[in-house]
Amino acid sequence: MPSIAQVGIDAHKKDLVVALLVEGSDSPIRLTVPNECMEVKRVFAKLAKSYELRCCYETSGVGFALHRWLNDIGVSCEVVASSLIPVKASDRVKTDKRDALKLARLYRAGQLTAVHVPSEKEECVRSLVRLRESLVREVTESKNNISAFLTRHGISWPEKSRWTQKHWAWLRQQTFAAPEDYVWAELIAMLEYKMARLNETERRITEYAQTEVYREKVGKLCCFRGVAIVTAMTLITELFDFDRFKSARAMMAYLGLAPAEHSSGESRKQSGITKTGNSRCRRVIVEASWKCRPKPRMSKALTKRQENQPAWVVAHCWKAQQRLSKKFAAIAYRKPSQVAAVAVARELVGFIWAVMTDNVATA
Repeated sequence: MPSIAQVGIDAHKKDLVVALLVEGSDSPIRLTVPNECMEVKRVFAKLAKSYELRCCYETSGVGFALHRWLNDIGVSCEVVASSLIPVKASDRVKTDKRDALKLARLYRAGQLTAVHVPSEKEECVRSLVRLRESLVREVTESKNNISAFLTRHGISWPEKSRWTQKHWAWLRQQTFAAPEDYVWAELIAMLEYKMARLNETERRITEYAQTEVYREKVGKLCCFRGVAIVTAMTLITELFDFDRFKSARAMMAYLGLAPAEHSSGESRKQSGITKTGNSRCRRVIVEASWKCRPKPRMSKALTKRQENQPAWVVAHCWKAQQRLSKKFAAIAYRKPSQVAAVAVARELVGFIWAVMTDNVATA
């Protein structure tokens, strides 16, 4: 039987720095491989003839292509969470070779946490949802640029609500002398273009949400107050499989919504949330929690989203709405509303986990 070799890979855009720790030996085998599909497969296929390879590399900008290349040739590979890699406070030397060897040793010791690797189709849809997030930031930036331009000229919108049809009509009536008339026209045109791309992206996300792969999950999530198609698709494309969380607390911790704690001896100190894990999911969950602030009610939009959904899902979502609204009011009475929103978001994750894993009885 070939010897088992734990392989740590420090992956970069151009090269892979590889360290092999063969079973029974502490002397690593080091090599550098070009980060190209054919070259990676050639080198690792050759190594696989001599060793039983168990590879790992940390999450980074290189994505999951390397994982798929190695799986294609039958080599075991896991992608590990970079934020959960143990770090020694005294270790002040960082090189690619040391990082690769460190990964191999920690992987052999079982101290690394693997992440879920999406399929190529899942990753494509996730990229579409992330594109929408980028476009939202671009639209916000353009709106701020327009507001700043008007402020510099001493012009202000007399009413409170902005970016309504009335506000747009007022914006288009503004005139300036050359060459600032060109600047103003470009600012408006740029915003209109970005908003058009944003609308088209949201339309495509809605189309994917209605496909067989996502329809059932999106339908269940949209039964919650404050969760519409974009929020539901963000959660699904970022988390993929809700069953990988053994409990609601595990999902809360993954999203960074669990309280941080520093206790020693008789001293116990808890602070704000950890803010670890997936920030995109945490953001949309907190945004949804603000919708729980008013008293429980069934709006027309929510009633429509709950049509043709299982009765137990609708009942559970109504229970969540009642409980979370009450909790928001109780916490906001004595603490800032932002604190209440985060606390409600944490509990909302528990309700979502229960529905998406069919564990309502144990939630």
